[in-house]
Amino acid sequence: MNGEAARFTYDIVCPKSSRHWLHLHFT
Repeated sequence: MNGEAARFTYDIVCPKSSRHWLHLHFT
């Protein structure tokens, strides 16, 4: 899964706070 698709998915399935650390972790 590319970064943009992952970001889109996390935007849907994860809270903002989880997205924040996921974004830092995956990028």
